[in-house]
Amino acid sequence: ARMLLPARPLHPQIKRAIESSMPGFQGFFRHQALALDAIRQNLNLVIVTQTASGKTLSYNPAIFEYLLNNPKGHVLYVFPLNALMLDQLEKIQEMIQALAKQGIKISAARMMGGMSREERDAAARDCPNIVVTNPEMLTFMLDRADGDWREFFAGLQWIVLDEVHSYRGIFGVHMTGIIR
Repeated sequence: ARMLLPARPLHPQIKRAIESSMPGFQGFFRHQALALDAIRQNLNLVIVTQTASGKTLSYNPAIFEYLLNNPKGHVLYVFPLNALMLDQLEKIQEMIQALAKQGIKISAARMMGGMSREERDAAARDCPNIVVTNPEMLTFMLDRADGDWREFFAGLQWIVLDEVHSYRGIFGVHMTGIIR
């Protein structure tokens, strides 16, 4: 494993939040630092690495820096599986809690099947900074992009599509249509 520092140091509050939410954090691997640099330059990228190689640390620090500087900004995370979405939401919530201890307010919500109408309406009304969802619920949200979800989509800066290799076959065709 090769370690590398991003071209620009992390914002101190983001660094403290990472260290608080990930006690074993010792720095960035090369692919993480290069990805952070690209995101900070507003570049689109695809990160292809092995399972459990730290892809989340390749983009979350830059996304949280963006939200720190843009409190009304929005980010969308799309996961092919609810279990993966809930696992990543837990990591996002850990960062949010670590930042809250420093007086920084960032909000997140999930959109997934099985939610009551009241829960879906509350998520849209609260207009969180971060929404984690799956392709089916993204379709639901896009159907309401001129209504309930207008404010969220108007401020949308980043979209994270996780596990893109899983979008193949009919599922891939469906996902391609959604993205277009």
